[in-house]
Amino acid sequence: MKAMLPAFMTSLGTASSGAALPVGLQCMEGVADSRVTKFVLPLGASTNMDGNALYEAVAAIFMAQINGIELTLTEVVTISITATLASAGLNAVPAGLVSMLVILETVGLPVADIKTIIAVDWLLDRIRTAICTMADGLVASAVGHMVNLDPFEGELQEKEDTYKIGNCVHTHL
Repeated sequence: MKAMLPAFMTSLGTASSGAALPVGLQCMEGVADSRVTKFVLPLGASTNMDGNALYEAVAAIFMAQINGIELTLTEVVTISITATLASAGLNAVPAGLVSMLVILETVGLPVADIKTIIAVDWLLDRIRTAICTMADGLVASAVGHMVNLDPFEGELQEKEDTYKIGNCVHTHL
């Protein structure tokens, strides 16, 4: 995914997948059909927040551990669900640490110790965003490869693959 390097660097520098989106669209020109990239990249920029959800859940559990609080299974599940829902609302916003306060409050964890997370979040946020941007480009490239778009017809055409295993030739759509 060498083509996505400028978008990767933009998201690393800005910590915003929204800021890296126009750069990503330019990077993907010639790599995948523009109709695919114009659909997949914005969709990924707004919904590909799984890294944030995992980070916030793990950070909340870490906050409980450093305070000596044992979480029940119900509390861990509540943290996970809240982190997933909160990350869906982050849509390309840098420094989404604000949602961490909501997660901590949900299970009654002390929010005063959030300074421990804030100290390293600026770096982790940039890395999470850059990885999500690269994943968006990878998905756009994969989708573009899986479908064969006829540029003149504007309709999806199934792509036929033929491959040989041993003496057998296999064809699938």
